[in-house]
Amino acid sequence: MTSGNELTRLRILMLLFVIVASLRKLMNSPDQHTLLRAIEDARRILEEYIGAGPRDPAQTLHRLLVVLDKAELVHALDRISHRRVMRLLENTKKPPPTRAPSGRSLGARAQG
Repeated sequence: MTSGNELTRLRILMLLFVIVASLRKLMNSPDQHTLLRAIEDARRILEEYIGAGPRDPAQTLHRLLVVLDKAELVHALDRISHRRVMRLLENTKKPPPTRAPSGRSLGARAQG
């Protein structure tokens, strides 16, 4: 027969197990990996801009938009924040860019 204290401890341990399992699921989620990849890409773009050599603010902004306005990232933010996240270019009257200024595709420009 178990005492009230033992039942309370058992309930607390079960609750902690559920919390830890939930945190592990959240910490290893594909959404988190999507966010981390976007942050790393954006940091790399900014590091390149800050580094030595010629700077092109328009190109840098364009590259950041390509990385930070991906549908995959917006959907991950939606799911993590439990609220709708708007695309960066959704509220503008400008159509989303389809080509980088130099003529390279957006994906190639964002990757380097």
